[in-house]
Amino acid sequence: MNYKIQVLKVGGVKNAPLSEMLFMRGWGEYIDLNVYVWVILGADKPVIVDTGIKDINLLTGRSGKPEDSSGFEIHKWMQSPEEKTENALRSIGIDPTDVSHVIVTHLHYDHFSNISLFPNAKIVVSRKGLREAVAPKHVEIGGQVPRDALCDLLRRPSNLIQLIDDEEEILPDINVFWIGGHTPADQAVSIKTSKGKAVITSDTVFLYRNIEENIPIGYFYNLEECYDAMKRIRNEADIILPTHDPEVLLRHPKGRIA
Repeated sequence: MNYKIQVLKVGGVKNAPLSEMLFMRGWGEYIDLNVYVWVILGADKPVIVDTGIKDINLLTGRSGKPEDSSGFEIHKWMQSPEEKTENALRSIGIDPTDVSHVIVTHLHYDHFSNISLFPNAKIVVSRKGLREAVAPKHVEIGGQVPRDALCDLLRRPSNLIQLIDDEEEILPDINVFWIGGHTPADQAVSIKTSKGKAVITSDTVFLYRNIEENIPIGYFYNLEECYDAMKRIRNEADIILPTHDPEVLLRHPKGRIA
């Protein structure tokens, strides 16, 4: 079965330190990033990957302070009203209540916080990542999981939760495989399209530069897993979709894939 993917920009970050994106590189440099929701079309109902940001105000409170008189600010989270996940989905004719599956690449706020928007969807999440979120060995890792979304997930009926171990087919020709690297929860998503296999990388690959230059991300919990993930993605993917690179919308005009 061949699917189509529609990429929706649902916010962004200005002035993210490049050294967080590229391991041991880019000191003192900054980059703007996008936040995406990925819509998979072609099944009976839409499937989405990641949920976007529930409350931008909670993230803007975490931004860095201006460093100089010019007002330069690190990690400035941004989202227009049109970029709110619900509005972005409705702009392409999708009611969130009609989504059948929400595949969560990992449990950070900009990917996981909005699951309450999808009351009828089966939430697909890493078993290992969920275990770490509930009882983190290191709070610096597990503590970044939004508590309200985690409680929403744990309260869901069992038939609306799908826990993934290493690899599993979610629907025909839509597969999830665990990669780790960025967090214990990170999993990539492969989708068969008319132009080949597309892989949404999770945040274990932030940018095309990571995968094309074999440079791991700078914000990781396991460096070896980052290298292993990039190797597998390069070997298997015909179309690589890094989760925060603005270049995605340049390589795929209007966010349409296949």
